[in-house]
Amino acid sequence: MQVVGVPSIAAIPGLLAEELDIRTSTTVESIESVPDGWRLAVTPWREVTRTLGPFPTVVLAMAPGQARRLLANPAPELAAALEPVRTATIWVGMLELEGADPELPDLIETPDHPVIRKLIREDGKPGRRRDDRRTHWVVHADPVWSGDRYDVDRTEIAELLGTAAHELLQAISGSVIELLAPPVAHRW
Repeated sequence: MQVVGVPSIAAIPGLLAEELDIRTSTTVESIESVPDGWRLAVTPWREVTRTLGPFPTVVLAMAPGQARRLLANPAPELAAALEPVRTATIWVGMLELEGADPELPDLIETPDHPVIRKLIREDGKPGRRRDDRRTHWVVHADPVWSGDRYDVDRTEIAELLGTAAHELLQAISGSVIELLAPPVAHRW
């Protein structure tokens, strides 16, 4: 089963979180075990650190390295259990293009490309409005390429991914495609 957020991917967690108290743009600085549960020291964006809780349960949905740091004091045995866990990183970019051939497939997989693993046309997803003049493409980089550039600045990665994807789409379509805005990138 494939699930696609409409009008965007944010619709999925938004629906799941309707009844929850969600805090965004907040860094969890530390976790403390207390008799009635867990307390969190948090720093909301542009605010001072404060304490929240107690909470009966805390779920850490993050990379193992981040979880190890938070668990080091309150649960060193859990932090140690995460030590051997390694994650693969993937750089993902977004392009806004004009003149991309409307007949291009919505998904282009490129297993042999040195930089790009796949390109996904955003308006090709179910429930999205199609615009054959202006398109947005999500670019998934090759895992090895991404890992080799783990600490590279996202602006530089966006430029590298954008150039590679732009050239690849022009080569596949055989037409001139204009890049409308600077590409953006995010490391997953």
